[in-house]
Amino acid sequence: MNEELESLASRLEELGDYRVLRRLKERDLFSVDDGNQKRIGLILDVETTGLDPTRDEIIELAMLKFDYGSDGSVFRVLDQFGRLREPTVAIPIEITKLTGITPEMVAGKTITQVEVEHFASSAAVVIAHNAGFDRRFVERAFPMFKVLPRRWVVERTFGWLGRSRRLARDYEGLARTASAFIKMAMIQLMLRRLVTH
Repeated sequence: MNEELESLASRLEELGDYRVLRRLKERDLFSVDDGNQKRIGLILDVETTGLDPTRDEIIELAMLKFDYGSDGSVFRVLDQFGRLREPTVAIPIEITKLTGITPEMVAGKTITQVEVEHFASSAAVVIAHNAGFDRRFVERAFPMFKVLPRRWVVERTFGWLGRSRRLARDYEGLARTASAFIKMAMIQLMLRRLVTH
């Protein structure tokens, strides 16, 4: 944000009646490498044409690969994946309003089994805000998520997004901006719990 806008934002906040939200800054490094063995984690999010995994289809798949230690410390983002996919059914207008994804954006786009497997096969854990929803869709579309043993984790700290989806849209429109929203918010705490089991 430039200095003039930051000054205006600060003045508004000083009044006490305003709170100015600032876009999250992307970063790739979270902890200094401690030299211990690391595991690979994957944060996953899907956008779909509806709620029924037997009938509806994935129209966007975003994944973020990171490494973490046995104590749950997240070290760095390794890679990100974001693809749109043209469904065989029309995207309902309600879904376009919710996700911002239009038929024009997905026209001619695909997500292949090979590229998903290449990106995700090294993950020891898969994390999703709504794993019960996302998992049913990705397991149906990409069988490698069923076959390989993975621990699926629901990250409930993102619950505010359900109440304020419009704010989330700025951060999750495509994988490039999705990383701002999904990069590591509260994951360190969750991984600490996970590695103790």
